[in-house]
Amino acid sequence: MLYEKVIRALVASFFSTLFMTIFMNLYYEGNIFFNFLPAIFGLFMWFTPIILIYGIPITILSEFITKRFIGMKRMLLALVIYMLFGMVFGVLLPSNIELKIIGADTDLFVIAGTISAFIFWIVDEYSKCRYRRNSFKSTLLN
Repeated sequence: MLYEKVIRALVASFFSTLFMTIFMNLYYEGNIFFNFLPAIFGLFMWFTPIILIYGIPITILSEFITKRFIGMKRMLLALVIYMLFGMVFGVLLPSNIELKIIGADTDLFVIAGTISAFIFWIVDEYSKCRYRRNSFKSTLLN
């Protein structure tokens, strides 16, 4: 089980890194990173340990809390847990880099934590559906 969690965390880390690199380049209009590939590697070195150390225990906690539920209720409750702890990471460890998102100043780590948590949730739920040989759609309908 832990091996599968580590693999899922590495996949989520890769996609989170890719998304945040694109997001930061678009937000800063390409001025923050001089080269896209080194930026991906740099962010991956930051995201991976954080997701492994902070994200895996959250997924274990989420599974413990949601084990009584099935289908859509379980998935939505898991999503809330992931997103909540993703935001909490940014609150506990602020970056002091404020980004204006929809008119409000938001800390970069709150945004990165929330996006990474959402991506981790997608990877985790998709893997669970594939592992159980269920389709993602049939799980949503239960």
